[in-house]
Amino acid sequence: MKIADGHCDYLYQKSRKQPTVISYSTLKQSRVNIQNFALFASKQGGSIESSEKILQEYQKQIQIFKDDFINRTDCVFIKSKNDFDNNSVLHVLLSLEGCDILAYSSDFFDQLWNLGARIFGLTWNHDNAFATCCHTKKNTGLTFKGIEFMHKLSKNHAIVDVSHLSEQSFWDIIALNESQPTIIASHSNSKTVCNHVRNLSDGQIKAIISSGGVIGINYVPEFLNEEKEKATMDDVIRHIDTIIKHGGENVVALGSDFDGAALIKELNSPHSLQILSYRLNKEFGDKIANKVMFENWKNFLLDRLP
Repeated sequence: MKIADGHCDYLYQKSRKQPTVISYSTLKQSRVNIQNFALFASKQGGSIESSEKILQEYQKQIQIFKDDFINRTDCVFIKSKNDFDNNSVLHVLLSLEGCDILAYSSDFFDQLWNLGARIFGLTWNHDNAFATCCHTKKNTGLTFKGIEFMHKLSKNHAIVDVSHLSEQSFWDIIALNESQPTIIASHSNSKTVCNHVRNLSDGQIKAIISSGGVIGINYVPEFLNEEKEKATMDDVIRHIDTIIKHGGENVVALGSDFDGAALIKELNSPHSLQILSYRLNKEFGDKIANKVMFENWKNFLLDRLP
């Protein structure tokens, strides 16, 4: 069964010369056909000068992206729906996890867009000039600058990743209505199953389903089970099942967070994904298993990319 994965931090880890579980050969052997790669910097820009340094770090990560993946003849860099090639072994996408630097110059957005970034997560784990994050101590959500940025993303047919946003920021995006850009949660789970600020409430899940987005389930223990040391693949199944029961059969997908966090042992590398495929087939049947493992991401990207 082909696999699509909505989030990994390979580029950041590789740029720091840290060991990674992802590689071209690993993805190929594991039958991963679509992989989203995040650009990430742990220290975000607080000024135009520091933001320029962060942009240089992103450019370094993009060079790794080119060298390790998109320069290969059987790998396709997806920047629009027309880039999909059914004969390709691997399709790769580029996203931004934390848009802090984009608040200081519109040129930064244009540069990253021209380099191929199509998915934008407004915040990581701290508030910024655009929005509050899931760990915020504030009662606010999108800022005025954040609303303006949403209009820009919508105009460009960009995709907004809500995974690290506060719930108020999330609902502020939903309230934009016609100006609302396409939204996804690339690596988020169900708050009903596991009560953690990084997870989505039932209302948020239903809103993403209504908007035609995608929710990628991750394998981080503390997001799977409130007793994180007890987290297993069974919890992954429970999160998937909960979203399906909300009507999300065509929405729930994978968002591993490979190379971004310590994951449960059963799903700590792409090699383990075929085991998850087997479990999903056993629990839900082949049709739904294929949707979760691959089709939901593929269909979403074909429908919503520029």
